[in-house]
Amino acid sequence: HYPLEFWTTSFEWAKDEETSRFVSEVSKLDNGVSIVPPDINQSFPKFTSNPDTGKIYWSMGKIKFVGDGATEAILTERDENGEFFSLEEFYDRINTTKVNKRIVENLIISGCFDELENVVDIRGREEVINKYYEMHKVKDKDRKEFSSDKKYQWYWTLLQKQASGLGHFDYEHLIVQTDLKYMV
Repeated sequence: HYPLEFWTTSFEWAKDEETSRFVSEVSKLDNGVSIVPPDINQSFPKFTSNPDTGKIYWSMGKIKFVGDGATEAILTERDENGEFFSLEEFYDRINTTKVNKRIVENLIISGCFDELENVVDIRGREEVINKYYEMHKVKDKDRKEFSSDKKYQWYWTLLQKQASGLGHFDYEHLIVQTDLKYMV
């Protein structure tokens, strides 16, 4: 009778191996509930739902390398000074000793800045990462390298799943599987 509350609680208490199955179940149901990527202005350490939209926001606590200290720094800044309006403003306001380059990369890849940066296609996250590198003056040798497969939707979906803590994926095996799928 309360699908939004049920699924939000289910995700929060799910074991890692159950989470991807739950995502699949929610996407199959037609009950107004959807699981969406984390949002820098909406997400919390736990899964959070919005009853007005039926969205369950992915947990910041599940994003790889985004530990309690980084999450607390983000939430404290957001609570004290309001929502973030852009990646630049986030970078200017955030404590970079608690939220380092690796954390920001995973926040971007997992989808935290999609709304702020108007990312309409998951592949657009590469532009957001490059924007961050320019602001942060990251040297080429310290930048995350993307595969030549970065032009494909599935590649960015795989990166998002890895960054969001949906388990480990064997990239080489996926390429073989994907190639076979399209060849058949």
